[in-house]
Amino acid sequence: MATEGKLIPIPLSDEDKERLSVALGGPGAFSMFEESEFIAQSGCPPEELERWLESCWLQHDIRAVLGGLEKVGPQPLLLVGFEDQYATVRLFCPTEKLLWENAIEDGLTRIRELIATRPWPQSAEEITSQIAALTAACTARELPTSEIKLLWFALTVAIQVLVELRGRPYTDQMKQLHAAMVAFAQACHERGSDLSPQAKYSEARVSSRRALSENHNPVLDGFPELVAIAREICSQELAAYMAEDVRLSHDQFLDMLHVITHDRADPATVANPSARIRAALSREHRRSQMLYRKRWMPLSPAQTTGLEDPHAVESAAIAKIDWERGKRDLELPPDQRRAVEARFDGLNLQASGVPDELACDPTHLESVRRSLEPDRRWGQRLRKRFAAYAPKRNPARQS
Repeated sequence: MATEGKLIPIPLSDEDKERLSVALGGPGAFSMFEESEFIAQSGCPPEELERWLESCWLQHDIRAVLGGLEKVGPQPLLLVGFEDQYATVRLFCPTEKLLWENAIEDGLTRIRELIATRPWPQSAEEITSQIAALTAACTARELPTSEIKLLWFALTVAIQVLVELRGRPYTDQMKQLHAAMVAFAQACHERGSDLSPQAKYSEARVSSRRALSENHNPVLDGFPELVAIAREICSQELAAYMAEDVRLSHDQFLDMLHVITHDRADPATVANPSARIRAALSREHRRSQMLYRKRWMPLSPAQTTGLEDPHAVESAAIAKIDWERGKRDLELPPDQRRAVEARFDGLNLQASGVPDELACDPTHLESVRRSLEPDRRWGQRLRKRFAAYAPKRNPARQS
C-alpha cells in the first residue's frame, strides 16, 4: 500500500539500489529519471511538478518496500534529486486515473499511426463496417452489455482519430459513419428499454456464457484484461438477476449459471424464465440425490460376487478407460457424449421425462438420438470403435 503524505527523498547505497531493483521486478520493470529529465519528458512545468506528483501519483516508502512491508503498483518510477551534491531518491507509481489516461493516449497514438498508413476513405469504411457489425450483435444479443460497451469504447477512440485526420470533407463517408452511429444508438436504446422477463433471460444467458467462458462469442478472447473485466461485470449482473428475478439463494449461483448457459431454448418462447430455471435446478437436485442414493446403496449379492472376481473389476476399469479414450479420439460432440453416458446410466432416450432430466429441448434430443443410430455418421463411428463390446450372437439361435 502506498504511504499517505509526502515522504522526503532518501539516499541509497549501491546495495540498496540492487535490492530495490530486484523488489521492483528487475531493471526493465521500472523507470528512473533525474527530476530535470522527467520534467522535460513529461512536459510538466517545473513549478507544477510537486503538485502533479501529489495529485496524480502515489508515493511509496522505499524502506518499507525493501523490507517487504509495502507492495508497489504498476509502472513504478524512481525520481532522482540532488541535495548537497548527494543523490536522493523517491519512489512513485501512477494512480489508476493517470494509468487510464496514459492508456487512452497510447491507443490514440497507435490508431493515428495506423490510419495514417492507408487512404482515409478506406479507414472510414472499415470503422463504419465494424459499427454495423456491433449493432447487429447488440440487436441479436450475441454479446453481453459489458462487452458491447467495451467494444464501443474502442471504436469511439478510432472514430475520434478518424475525424481528427480527415483532410477533405469526404461527405459520403461521413454520412455513412453518422448513419451507422445513429443505428447503433437506436439498437442500444431498444435493448436497454426492453425489461420483459424474456429480454432479461436472454441477457442473462449471454452473460452466463461469458462468465463461464462456454458457448460464448470469442470476439474478446484475444484480450485477457478485457475478458477479466467483462466476466466480473457479467457475474455482478447475474448475481443481481438471481436475487431480484429468480429469487434464489447465493449458494445456487454457479448451478444457475450452468443451467442458463446450457439452455438451448429460444428466450423469446420461454413464458416464465424464472420458473424454468427453478424447475431445472429442482430436477438437477433430484437427479443428484438419486445418484447419491444409488452410490451408497448396499451392493446386491450379484454385485458383491462381481467385485470378488478380479477379472470383472479389471474389465470394468478397462471399459471405462476405453470410453474416455474413445470419446476423446473420435472428438464426440458434448450432446452426443451426454446422450451415450445417459444410456450407460440406464436412461431411455425416447422416454417422456428424459429431456427434462438432461435439461434439453425434446426436438434437439431426438436429433441427437437419431445421430447415434447405426445408419448415421456418429453411430457408425461409435460402433466401429467399440466393436469389441458388441454382444456375441448365439449360434444356436441363428440356426
